[in-house]
Amino acid sequence: MRFRSNNDWPHKNVRLWRARTPMYESDADPALDGRWRWMMFDTERGFALRDASQASANVVEWAANTLTLGRMLKNPTFRTSFINELANQSNTAFLPERVIRVIDSLATQIEPEMPEHIARWGEPVSMEFWQAEVQKMRDFATLRPAYMRQHVTARFSLTGSANVTLNVEGPSNSGTISISGTPITSSTPGVTDQPYPWSGTYYRNVPLELVATARPGYHFAGWSGVASEIESRDTISVRLDGDTIITARFSSEMTQVTQSDESLQFGL
Repeated sequence: MRFRSNNDWPHKNVRLWRARTPMYESDADPALDGRWRWMMFDTERGFALRDASQASANVVEWAANTLTLGRMLKNPTFRTSFINELANQSNTAFLPERVIRVIDSLATQIEPEMPEHIARWGEPVSMEFWQAEVQKMRDFATLRPAYMRQHVTARFSLTGSANVTLNVEGPSNSGTISISGTPITSSTPGVTDQPYPWSGTYYRNVPLELVATARPGYHFAGWSGVASEIESRDTISVRLDGDTIITARFSSEMTQVTQSDESLQFGL
């Protein structure tokens, strides 16, 4: 909703749902664990449909001043998660090139039906008008991420943004990295089939959690580009003070066994 610049929310159009359980069930499927969850609907007021929903509209400030989200943002942990999730989404699902591909795909499906629609309903007034409206959405997708970063920086009095580049080193397909809950894998919308090296824009001095996960048959061998006291941990917290390159190193478990055997053989 915040990326779409939908100012018809969250002061209204709010619905919540949950599975009927006596209490929160932590081991259940997330959709069945009993916690309240948002139901998203009525989303057409966005992507430059109205003057108030242009790419420059500050919906972050708008939403943060509503009762529920405003109260939640007083919690430092939630505030950090909120800031990083906005960055995660801008760096993956809402990358301009991905959003424009989705717009083009939908426009291609709808376009053959538009002449009949216009003839029957008289709205939009012409194919040219409809095509111009679709172009507005493409322009919105291109401009929106930069405005979002400005709005987040201003709302939370941050010191700006910086780029982080994540890479993996070791045998092919030996491990992955997650950044503040978002896995950098091809299954994440907006991440390519060959994810690494991967770069994203985040906020300076806001803690980012990095998790290195080895695939079966491999193990995590350490980080490069972080402080020496945390380089051996698979889960670390970092703060950006400028553009940064961080690499997770992985090696095969067979390599680890061989090295241990050699150490024993030579009394090391």
